[in-house]
Amino acid sequence: MDAYGLLRSDVLEALARAAEAATREGAGATAASLEEARAHLLADRLRAVLIGEFKAGKSSLLNALLDDAGEPPLLPEAEEIATSVPVSVSYADPETIEVVRTAAGGDRGAQPVERVRVDRQGLRAHGTEGGNPENRRGVLAVTVGTPALLLRPGLTLVDTPGLGGPHLEHNAATLAALPGADAVLHVLDSTQPVLRSHLDTGRRAASAVDAAESPGALSFVLTKSDSAGFDEVLADARVKLAKETGRAPEELLLIPVSARAHVEFLRYGEDEDRVAGNMAGLRAGLWATLAHRGVPRVLGGPLEALGRGLQALLGPLEGQIRALEDGTRKTVAELRDQALERQKRLAELQKGKAEWRADLRRRTAVLQEELHADAVERHAKVWDRLETYYLEEESFLTAPQRLVEQLTADAGQVVAEVNARAEIGTAAILAVTVAETGLTLGEVGPAAMTAPTDGGLTIERRLGDQFRSGRLKRRLRDVTFGGSVGSSTGAVLGSVVPGIGTAVGLAVGGLVGMVAGWRSAGRDLRNEDRRLDRESLRNQLAPLRRNQSSHITKAVKDISQEFREQAETEMELRISQEQETNRRLIEGLRQTEELTTQAAELRLAALRARRKPLAALGTHAEELSGRMRAFCADVIARGAEARDEDQGAIGTGPAGRAGPTSEAGRPTGSVDDNSWADD
Repeated sequence: MDAYGLLRSDVLEALARAAEAATREGAGATAASLEEARAHLLADRLRAVLIGEFKAGKSSLLNALLDDAGEPPLLPEAEEIATSVPVSVSYADPETIEVVRTAAGGDRGAQPVERVRVDRQGLRAHGTEGGNPENRRGVLAVTVGTPALLLRPGLTLVDTPGLGGPHLEHNAATLAALPGADAVLHVLDSTQPVLRSHLDTGRRAASAVDAAESPGALSFVLTKSDSAGFDEVLADARVKLAKETGRAPEELLLIPVSARAHVEFLRYGEDEDRVAGNMAGLRAGLWATLAHRGVPRVLGGPLEALGRGLQALLGPLEGQIRALEDGTRKTVAELRDQALERQKRLAELQKGKAEWRADLRRRTAVLQEELHADAVERHAKVWDRLETYYLEEESFLTAPQRLVEQLTADAGQVVAEVNARAEIGTAAILAVTVAETGLTLGEVGPAAMTAPTDGGLTIERRLGDQFRSGRLKRRLRDVTFGGSVGSSTGAVLGSVVPGIGTAVGLAVGGLVGMVAGWRSAGRDLRNEDRRLDRESLRNQLAPLRRNQSSHITKAVKDISQEFREQAETEMELRISQEQETNRRLIEGLRQTEELTTQAAELRLAALRARRKPLAALGTHAEELSGRMRAFCADVIARGAEARDEDQGAIGTGPAGRAGPTSEAGRPTGSVDDNSWADD
C-alpha cells in the first residue's frame, strides 16, 4: 500500500482506538466526536478534476493513468467530442458504472431522479455526445467504480466535458464540477498552440482552486509529448500559462505525457513506450498537486479531532495524578476551584443567548451580504458582456441557443468564484470565534453552491417578426427613389459631356441609381434585422437573467444559513465535550479528597495505568501529524524537482529521451513503481 493509503488507514485505526478508550472512560461526548471524525474520513475522498479544451485527450489520458487498456476503454475516446457530462471515477471491485438521470428523460428539472446500472457500452450511450446528443436522456451525473490501484487510497478523478467546443452546455457542466476540487489538472494538447481560450480555461481553474492562496493545487499536463516539435510547444506553453496565472514560469508544474505510448506499453511491454508515456511522472505530479491542500484537508480535520479527543481524556487523569502526587489538600482545592470556574464559563457559553452565538449570527449575516453583493456585481458583468460583446457576434445572432448556453456557463463561473470567497470568509469567522471562546472547532465550512441551469429556456422565434412586413415595398421604394435620382443626375451629365447625350445619361443614370437603391435598402434591412434580433434576444433572455439572479441569491442565503447552523452545532458539541471533561475531573478530585494515604497510593497507580495507553496514543497521534506533513513535503519536493529539471525527476520528454532511474539503476515509472509514495 502506498504511503498515503497507509497513513489514512493508520489515522482511521487511531480514531477507532481513541473512541474505544473514551467509551471505557465513560466520556460519551468525546467518543461520539471521535466516531464522527472517523466516519467522515471513511466517506471523504481526495478529488482531482481534469479539465481542458475539447479534443485535448482528457479521457484517453485518464484511461492511461488508470492503466486501462480494455476494449472498449473505460472512458469513451473518440475523434469527435466524447464526454458530455462529468464522470467521477473512484475505487471499486468489481467494476460498476451508475448513471443518474431524471426520471422524465429530457427535463433536467424533473423529479424524481433514477439510478441506472450500465456497462461500458452503456456509459457511451449516456455520457457521450454521440450516444446522448444534447443530453436528451437527462443525465445528471455518472459515477464509475473500477479496481485501479491509484484510486484505492481514497482518490476520485473527475473527467469533464471539453471546454470551448460547439456544445456550450459542456462549458457549464465542466465549470459546475470545479467547486470542491482538491486539485485541478489542466490538460493541453501539445500538437496545438496555446490559444486565448486555453488561457481563459487556466484562469477559471485557478479561481476554482483559489490558486492565489494555494498555487500548487493547479497543474498542467501536456499530452502527445512524443510528437514532433514538443520542446518548442513546452517552452511556449510555460511562458503563456505563467503569465495568465500570475506565477513565474519556473514555478509551474507542467507534466509531459503520451497516453498512446503508455497504452502501447501496457499491451506490449516495451520500455521505450513506458518512458515516453510517463504515467509514473503524471501520478507523482498528481499527488504533488493534491498535497498542497487536498491531503491536509482530508487528514487534517480527523487528526485535529483525534488530538482534541485524547486531550479531553487525558485532562481529568492528569489533574487527579497531579493532586495525588502533590499530596496536599490545597492542591486539590485549587484544581477543583479552577475546574468549577471552567464549568461556570462553559455553562455561560451554553446558554441560548450566549454572546458567541449572537456574534456568530451577526458575522454570518454580514458575510452573506458581502457574498451577495459580490455575486450581484459579478453576475452583472456577465450580462454587461451580453451587450458589449455577445450581441455583436454573428455566431450568436444566427444560433441564439448558443447564447443561452454561454450565459449559463458564465453564471457557473460566477458561482465558482463566490464559492471560493465563501470558504475564505467562513474560515475567518471561525478563527475569530475560536479566539473569543477558547474552544477549538472541528471541520466546518460552507457547502458549495450549485451552478444555475438554463431552466429549459429555448429561443424559438424573433419577437420582432411583426415589424418585418413590407420588406419588398421598402426595397421598391428605395429602388424607385434611387432610379429617379440617378436618372436626373445622368441626364444632366449626359447633356454636358460630349458623346453621351441626355437620353443615354438618363438611362444609365437610372439603372445605376436603381442598383444603388436596391443595395442601400438591403443594408438598411439587414441593420434593421440585427436590431430586431438583438431586441428579441434581450426580451427572450430576460427570464434567464431573473432565474440566475434568483438562484444565486437563494444559494448565497442557503449556504450562509447552513454554515451558521453547522458552526453552532459544532460549538455546542465542543461545549458538551468540555463540560464532560470538567465533570470527570471534579468528580475525580472529590474522590481524591476522601482517600486515605494507602488508598491514595493505590488510586495513583491505577490512574497512571489508565494514562499510559492514552499518552502512548497521544504520541502516536503526533507522529501521524508529522507523517502527514512529511508526506506532503516529500511529494511536493518531487514535483519541484520535476519543475526545475523540466523533464527530469518525475517527468520525461518526447520519445527518445532517457527517463529517470532509481538508485539501483532500474528505470522508474513502471506500472507497479510507487517508490515515490513508499514509507
